[in-house]
Amino acid sequence: MSKYFSLGKSDWASQRVIALNFWTGLSPTWEVNTDQQGNRVVNGNPPYNEGATLGGFTRLRGYDNNRFHDKAVLYGAAEYRYTLAYNPLKEVSWLDFLRVDWIQLVGFVEVGRVGSAYTANELLTDLKYDAGGSVRALMAGLVVRADLAKSPESTNFWIMVDHPF
Repeated sequence: MSKYFSLGKSDWASQRVIALNFWTGLSPTWEVNTDQQGNRVVNGNPPYNEGATLGGFTRLRGYDNNRFHDKAVLYGAAEYRYTLAYNPLKEVSWLDFLRVDWIQLVGFVEVGRVGSAYTANELLTDLKYDAGGSVRALMAGLVVRADLAKSPESTNFWIMVDHPF
């Protein structure tokens, strides 16, 4: 679920937006069984990159891709998107082929957790978090972004197409 709040224009911005995102999920088909040797075996789980996963270029960008994976997930993000009124690339004639319509500066924070049960005790403790900044541009009809995100574990730099939400 995403919600956007326009803060209107300013002297330096053609648009200012607070963007909020909330995502949650549960894969109830998972079964964890223990065999006679004490080994845990997971049955009926979704594919690794399709389940309750956090970390990567869309959710918890300060962590490696698919860093957290389990049965249940809770995630939230907030972004401040500041679209510059002035586009300095319009002045550079040899970059006209990029067709850059606007440039946007973004600050963001994210928080989330995966767990084995879909309960408040499980998903609201030991939350993982990160914060960062992004430069985005609308080029030839596509949003291109470069994100830098810092978490307690690592710092990641992502170059991607489209907004994360």
